[in-house]
Amino acid sequence: MRRIGKKGKIWIALRKQWIKDNPPDEWGLWTCYLQIHPWCPKRIDRQRLTLDHEEQGIKRSQSKLSPACVYCNGMKGSRSYEQIKASLQ
Repeated sequence: MRRIGKKGKIWIALRKQWIKDNPPDEWGLWTCYLQIHPWCPKRIDRQRLTLDHEEQGIKRSQSKLSPACVYCNGMKGSRSYEQIKASLQ
């Protein structure tokens, strides 16, 4: 069994609270706010939902989290949304 550290537990609690505060639509889906990867499904179910910090440096804050698919979130990495959009143009 994999052990989860203190930061992991905090992130799990933050994710649960975010989902509670930002429920999915009537089909149980969220929309990927990035939509930058060619494989982006655009609509995300709970199992494939990842949360992205919209601004760099903000940790453990629910106010700047947005739903993103795993492909787009991985492609964005630690860069800001503006940086990734500029690099795609």
